[in-house]
Amino acid sequence: MIMNGALKFDTFINILNSELNTDQAFSRAYESIKDYISVGRIISKLTQPVSDFSVLEENLEKIIYDSGKEMKEDPAVEKLIVNNEGGLVTLLVYQEKDKDAYTEEEKEYLGIILDVLNLHLARYWLSSKVYESSLINSVSGLLNSIGFVRELGKRITISCILTLEILDL
Repeated sequence: MIMNGALKFDTFINILNSELNTDQAFSRAYESIKDYISVGRIISKLTQPVSDFSVLEENLEKIIYDSGKEMKEDPAVEKLIVNNEGGLVTLLVYQEKDKDAYTEEEKEYLGIILDVLNLHLARYWLSSKVYESSLINSVSGLLNSIGFVRELGKRITISCILTLEILDL
């Protein structure tokens, strides 16, 4: 049954690669393959030490996909990936409570899905670091002139909105 989903899997990859927003992209992409494999929840955990790309240690946990249904307590599939900067990405797949355990073939298929998801997450993380680096002085870690102007603009906008709300305009 899974082999019949090869074209759908190609669609999954194309949708995932068409967007940077991981949540929206994965949810849309998963719609193309959900008839072939059932996933209840996917969680990504990133532990990134201080490196050339990250001046602070990062520990991020994010729910990539959630079906909204009741899950089994333990993850059905767990994939550990060490990135180039010495960080550790852990991808956890939880199955819905009322589903049978994954077959070995389904676990292999999920492994491929998680590899593709990891590439997408790495691209997203790298593009966010490139964006951050355009706003931050690499020596001091403080905002550079572009970052300062953007942050000032945000704060002025927020201040104006709050003032209008207070004045009830």
